[in-house]
Amino acid sequence: EMLWTYGQMGVPGIEPLMLNTPSDVQRLVNGNILITDTGNHRIIEVEKNEIVWQYGNPDNNPTSGYGSGSGQLCYPQSALRLDSGSTLIVDAGNLRVIEISQENQIVWEHYTNQGAEEHQMDSPFRAAKLPNGLVMVLGEQSVIEVDQYDKTVAWSCRLSDFERIKAEKKVVHHIKRGFLKHGVSNPNIKMKEDKEAEEKRQMSEKMREHLEKRISERKESSNKAHV
Repeated sequence: EMLWTYGQMGVPGIEPLMLNTPSDVQRLVNGNILITDTGNHRIIEVEKNEIVWQYGNPDNNPTSGYGSGSGQLCYPQSALRLDSGSTLIVDAGNLRVIEISQENQIVWEHYTNQGAEEHQMDSPFRAAKLPNGLVMVLGEQSVIEVDQYDKTVAWSCRLSDFERIKAEKKVVHHIKRGFLKHGVSNPNIKMKEDKEAEEKRQMSEKMREHLEKRISERKESSNKAHV
């Protein structure tokens, strides 16, 4: 059951109750909905069916509302309302991450195509503020952590490095499993050896009981030449 909707499936637009390729949404603590309206180059906060806050494309231009000037965005990919009331926006088309105050002023910004080459990112699409105050930005090929105060990248890593480390750990895991499988300290082998020893003991016990029974039977008979 659909309780609420904003926008029309398969019908792009910028008129009231319309969106164009939205890419992210957040329900706020006040019950409102924060929508990243990517194709309309704007972030909107909706209360029921009314826009109560907007950043980007201030004139709601349906064809050329993008830009890099004051109050403009270009194909934003995500927006996150922070505890401070500011909004953290990944302005992907402008290759930047910006924090916007409730008064629509830029608190700080970081361009992901600037700085040391190993810290650059050409396709940011998600961002979040970490408990330590750094801002983590996720791209299609890498992840970076930005210090918003000195506007530098504190840490970065290529996603291919994660895959490499994952593959290396997998190899080490298999090696360890192989060592344990064939090593004398393998608990599975110890359990198997204990089980085999117990089975042999039980078989010997049964054989002994069987022989004692046979001997007893023979003693009771007159034939003592065979066991």
